Order: sequence, then C-alpha cells, then structure tokens
Amino acid sequence: MGKDYFGNIAAEKLCYGLNVFSDGGFLEEIEPVYKQCDGQMMIIELHRPDCSYESDSRSYIGKLKDSKHVVIHNDSSIENYENRLAFAVDEFLYGTQLY
Repeated sequence: MGKDYFGNIAAEKLCYGLNVFSDGGFLEEIEPVYKQCDGQMMIIELHRPDCSYESDSRSYIGKLKDSKHVVIHNDSSIENYENRLAFAVDEFLYGTQLY
C-alpha cells in the first residue's frame, strides 16, 4: 500500500488543534501529516541509553522542512523527562516556557 500508507491514514484523522502522531519512523509517513497541518509541526526525537534503531527498519526523521525539531535525551528520572517534554511543547505552542 506504499510507505506513506500510515501517514495518509493519520493525516485523514487529524482534528483542529493539537494532534500527536507517535512512532513515525519513516519520512514517507510523516510527509502527509506535515502537508495536512500546513507545516505547523514539531518533531520530538527521543534518545534513551541502550536503545537504538540498530536492528529496526525505522530511523530518526530529523528536521523536516521548516518544522520545529527538538532532541530530548531520556537519561534521567521520569519527572525530568516529562519536564523536558513539557518545556519543548510549551515553547512550540506559546513561544515561551510556562514552567
């Protein structure tokens, strides 16, 4: 059905407002979502010790055109990870960190 199949399905399901598309490991999956949201997209690249895409067909997307791209290293407590994520989302949505 093509490499963009899941991205097309996700793009069709987007609602007005904030949407989360997790686990997009192929550029072809992300492009339909990017187009549907007119480029108003933030890609959060998560890294965690002892985790990689070494034996997986997926990989990190990286920056897509003019989308916001944030790298978060999940190498501490869950609370620290959640705070980093909240800061990144707040900055993307509001242009500032609220916490």
